[in-house]
Amino acid sequence: MRAFILLVLIGVIAFLAISTIPGQEVVELEEEPIHVFDESNITVFDEENIFDSQETSPESDPPADGEEKLPPAPVDPPAQAGEMVVETEDEVIVEPPVVIEEEPKISLSEINTITRGALVNIFCTTKSGGSFKPITGSGIIIDERGVILTNAHVAQYFLLKDYLVEDFVGCTIRTESPAKPKYKATPIFISPSWIEENADGITKSSPKGTGENDYALLLITEHVNPEKTLPETFSFIPPEYNSGNIEVNDEILLAAYPAGFLGGISIQKDLYVSSAVTNVVKLFTFGSGTLDSFSIGGSVVAQQGSSGGAVVSDDFKMLGVIVTSSVAESTEDRDLRAITISHINRSFMKDIGFDLQTLFSGNITAEANAFNENIAPELTQLLVDELEK
Repeated sequence: MRAFILLVLIGVIAFLAISTIPGQEVVELEEEPIHVFDESNITVFDEENIFDSQETSPESDPPADGEEKLPPAPVDPPAQAGEMVVETEDEVIVEPPVVIEEEPKISLSEINTITRGALVNIFCTTKSGGSFKPITGSGIIIDERGVILTNAHVAQYFLLKDYLVEDFVGCTIRTESPAKPKYKATPIFISPSWIEENADGITKSSPKGTGENDYALLLITEHVNPEKTLPETFSFIPPEYNSGNIEVNDEILLAAYPAGFLGGISIQKDLYVSSAVTNVVKLFTFGSGTLDSFSIGGSVVAQQGSSGGAVVSDDFKMLGVIVTSSVAESTEDRDLRAITISHINRSFMKDIGFDLQTLFSGNITAEANAFNENIAPELTQLLVDELEK
C-alpha cells in the first residue's frame, strides 16, 4: 500500500522541474516576501578619496647649532608610468615601459561550449511497477573535483534513496547531448533551511516558491561503468561570489536540460542540452537588502527540467542557478528566475557556520560524509513524514 501511495505521489511530481510562480507576478513565501532590489542601499566606492587621509611628510628638522646643513641631494627626474629605472655606478638609465598585453576576452561561443561540457542532467527513477515516471533536473559543475551545484528541490530525491526499500530511488548523473548515464553522486550539502520550509512540496504537483535557499551541492563519486575511472579533473564554471557585478541588461548565457515537452521514454533517450543568450531583466532581494535573485526573462530554457541550470556571465563566471519560472503557454512568455551565488553563500554560512570558499579549500569527501551521517537523516525524516501523511 505504501509503495502504491508513493507511486502516485511520484507520478504527480513526475518530470520535476522548476518551482512555478503564476503569471508574471512574484509568489511570496509567507514569512519572507520578495522585494525589488533597492539600489539606494548601496554605498558607491569612491576611488578619488583613497588618498585623502594620508599624512604628508614633515619638513626636515633644522640643523643643530654649529652643524652644517648639507645641500639637498639631486633628485632624478621621475620615471614615467610603466618605465623601469636601472641604476649603475655612473648613471641612471630609464628603460622604455614594459607593455603587458591583456588576455583576449573569451567569446560567448567559447563560453557556451565550455558550459555545455560542465552541465549535467540529474535523472532519478523509482523501484515501482507501472509506467516509467522519471524525475529530471539540471546541475552545473563548479569545482574541478566534480562538485555539482543544483537546486534543493532536485537534490531532495537523494534523501529518499532507501525509502520503503533499499535503493528505492536511484539518481544518475548524465552528461552529453542527448543525455547519457555517466556518473553516480552523493550529497555534499542540501539546504536544511529549504527542506524545513518546503518539505510539504514533495507531495504537490506544482510547488510554488521564491527560490530562497533552494540550492544543493553534490559530489561525483564514481563512474556508472565499474571498469572506468573518474577523470583527474572535471570541466567547471568558477562561481562569482560578488553579486555586485550583476546589473540589469547584462548579457548572460543560460544552459540546462529542459524537458517540458517530452514524455517519460523521451526523457530517457532524447533529452538534449539547450542554451540561450539573454539579458538580466530585474534584480530582487529576499528582504535583506542584498542582491539574492534576478529575472532572466523567457527563452527556450524556460521549461520543466531546467531547475539547477546555469546562468553564466560574459566574462565566464557562474552568476547563479535557475530556480523558478512563471507559467505561460509559450517559453517566450515565461519568466525565469535565478538565485545568485552570493545568496547561496550567505545561506550556506547561516546553516553551517563557514563559507563555500572554506568548503572548497578543504576535504570535500569528508564534508559529504559528515553531511550524510549527521544532517541528512533528519532531512530525510521530514520528507518521509510528508509522504506518509
